[in-house]
Amino acid sequence: MPLSKIKYNSLNVTPAASENIGFNAGANALATQAAGGSNTPNFSLKNAANQAITHATNTQVTLGTEEWDTGGDCASGAFTAPSAGKYLFTYGGCVAVSLDGAYTCFYLYKNGTLVPHTNLGSSSGSTEQEQLRGSLMLDLSASDVITLYVYWYDSGASGTKNATENCRLQGLKLA
Repeated sequence: MPLSKIKYNSLNVTPAASENIGFNAGANALATQAAGGSNTPNFSLKNAANQAITHATNTQVTLGTEEWDTGGDCASGAFTAPSAGKYLFTYGGCVAVSLDGAYTCFYLYKNGTLVPHTNLGSSSGSTEQEQLRGSLMLDLSASDVITLYVYWYDSGASGTKNATENCRLQGLKLA
């Protein structure tokens, strides 16, 4: 039902910076309400050093440094959802030089299985490092585990390349 009229003898409401003014139907009055949510848990994981990535093999990125982890939900370079809900993840990194004709991509895995549509890839004809970054919202159940993987392929190559220190997996709960 649309509001047709506001009738007050006086109105003196000063909300805090993180609040909005809303209508409390139960009290039949205006009241302040918190805006948004806390977006917790939230975390940021990164690799501490270069990591050898085997040619033509999906390799879990060793994310050995926790930059922050508000809920204590990260261990061994993986995030475990503490509760069901929608989560936003950002991820990616860089694979070291000499990508001439190579294909490099980063993926998210959930509970050990590739998450569809997380292929963040590049086919390069240069020998420069390429930064690959992506983001994705996922609907998780409690105890779902998210990890970051990298893959590189070059038709004329074998051996290993290095994933640089710029590999990251970050996330937060939206709702």
